[in-house]
Amino acid sequence: MRKALLLVKPKSIMDVAICLSIIRPAAKDARKEFELGEFRNNSLVFDDDVIDILSKLIGCDHELADKLRRGYCKDDKDTMKILDKVLNNKHPSVRFRIKSILKNLRKYGFCKAHALSYAQLVWQLAYQKAHNPKKFWESTLKNIETYYRKWVHIYEAKCNGVDINIKEKHQSIYATNKNKKVVENINKLEQLRKYGYWNMEDDSFFPNCYHFNSNGYEIFRGLIASSRTLNYNKNKQLIVFVGVDKQKYIEIVIKKPNKFDSQKVIVKGKGKLKNNIYGTIECYGNNIEFI
Repeated sequence: MRKALLLVKPKSIMDVAICLSIIRPAAKDARKEFELGEFRNNSLVFDDDVIDILSKLIGCDHELADKLRRGYCKDDKDTMKILDKVLNNKHPSVRFRIKSILKNLRKYGFCKAHALSYAQLVWQLAYQKAHNPKKFWESTLKNIETYYRKWVHIYEAKCNGVDINIKEKHQSIYATNKNKKVVENINKLEQLRKYGYWNMEDDSFFPNCYHFNSNGYEIFRGLIASSRTLNYNKNKQLIVFVGVDKQKYIEIVIKKPNKFDSQKVIVKGKGKLKNNIYGTIECYGNNIEFI
């Protein structure tokens, strides 16, 4: 989602709807384009797009195209015969394009109406985050479910003026007994390892974190905000989103990563800037240390 928003730079509800729709399995080709920093306007994003694409490629009206779409999803024999007959008369490149579209049809996607409704909700939330940040983060701490680590939303709320240490309505869902925990006489690193956050007296970021360029290399040390593993053509990659300063994050792609587990809270190392749009840094496991 972050990459989609950075690439598209949405200026309308429809732009937001396109970004949201790529999370659906049916739009996996478009999602890969976003990962690579590319996006084609004729890519399959909404379920409704199939009707228009099939109509143009096959040369039929929208009514027949929709009938073929629904029939294909249901493995209708008559539909399969029609499609086979049409495909046999098409150029190999057109035939390949149609088969690629059909291949994703049975996977769960977004119809345009649902996508636009979802986009309106996100648009309004983004407006509140921009114009009423304190109220937004108070609500976030009470209601959020996320794959980010605990400290991320707690710290962002602190940066926007939310008192995260009181037991009343602003108390984070991450910290049931937070007031008892933070008084323990242990350093911030041990707090982070044990509880997933640290005692935030002010909005200063976690100490000894940094990111700078030196001799063509990106040098960094920061807190792990999230992580995920990808396998492209059996080439394992670890994607780590890292906080390096107050409200500043970088994405690190680690090729051939060394052993990693959720108990690691800090990553440090060096790499090369891979993508100017996303600010992605690429490196290898032997240049990375987890703490």
